[in-house]
Amino acid sequence: MALIVSKSELKARLSPAGRVAAQMFDHLDESCCRFVARAPFVCLATSDARGEKHLAPLGGRSGFVEILDDRTLLLPEWPAPEVTQQLTDLLEDSNVGLLFLVPGEDVALEVSGTACLSDDSRFLELFREDDGPPDVVILVEVMAAAFVGAGALEKSGLWQQRPARR
Repeated sequence: MALIVSKSELKARLSPAGRVAAQMFDHLDESCCRFVARAPFVCLATSDARGEKHLAPLGGRSGFVEILDDRTLLLPEWPAPEVTQQLTDLLEDSNVGLLFLVPGEDVALEVSGTACLSDDSRFLELFREDDGPPDVVILVEVMAAAFVGAGALEKSGLWQQRPARR
């Protein structure tokens, strides 16, 4: 078995034909903000102090993530067992990855940055629902953003209706 162990080997192996490099932003531009405002689903990737990776789905109404400015996002969190690990991770390693999905779109928005937890009442009140505000918010400082996955989402047929499998 031959292993690829360097960037130059990988670059030589990958065919450039048909590949378009994603345009990377160091902030959320207008198109990114519009996408976040329409997204009812985001995956949150974190790491703990040992380097173990964790991924949690977060969802809500379209636009449940608040955009404070072109470099700051707020995610409400009503802690649930599947997300508690990510909240603990943020206390150990602030680096995060987010993947926003909008049903029917053949692209996703990838955002990376650093995050912290806040119980600031000004932020909590932005997300108040009938049963009250969230317990905490995840405050994300955006370091990079890019639209990704056009090929994968299209190939998967993710948004095409399929009969349920049993």
